[in-house]
Amino acid sequence: MTSVAHHSLSCWLCGAFCAAILLILPFQGQAGDKVNSLTESNIRAFIEEMTDLATGAKSGKNVDDTSFFFMTHLHPNAFFKSAVKYKIPGYPDQENVLRFDRAQYIESLTDSGSAVSNFAASVQILSIKISKDKKKATVKTVSEESGDVHVPQSGGTSDVPMQGRSVCDQILMLSSEKIIQLYGATCKTDMSFEDF
Repeated sequence: MTSVAHHSLSCWLCGAFCAAILLILPFQGQAGDKVNSLTESNIRAFIEEMTDLATGAKSGKNVDDTSFFFMTHLHPNAFFKSAVKYKIPGYPDQENVLRFDRAQYIESLTDSGSAVSNFAASVQILSIKISKDKKKATVKTVSEESGDVHVPQSGGTSDVPMQGRSVCDQILMLSSEKIIQLYGATCKTDMSFEDF
């Protein structure tokens, strides 16, 4: 593989996997749930629901419901940033920074569904810090992810197993409608791919 082809493929792999990783950022449980304040309990429920959604545990949701869910639980000015270091056998380690606004993030969710299969994730909450007025919180998580990335090749696709570990800092806010929304997320991700 040429270095240009390798760079193109590695960027594609990184984008596909990072879109899947961003699926596990925290969101409030049910789209209609309203809360009076942020608590450790409703923040934990928020993270668990999103992890379940990302790993397909609640695959009964249709596209319209999922889109509504994200439109409701992403702040209008939401931002996402992930510094990604990835390893592909036989090539030097590469780094890439992905940035998404709200619309780009929602679009990446749709695209990642067909790019990654057998996606699994576990999330551990490292810390939750809630503001005195209970309307903002910062949450630090670490997640372990795995799955198979569908890599285009002449005559079809190959499934390339990958694993990742992400440490993320998220900012949650309580909207004026008393809905928990994600305002921002900054992650550091290490990804590795098996040889293909």
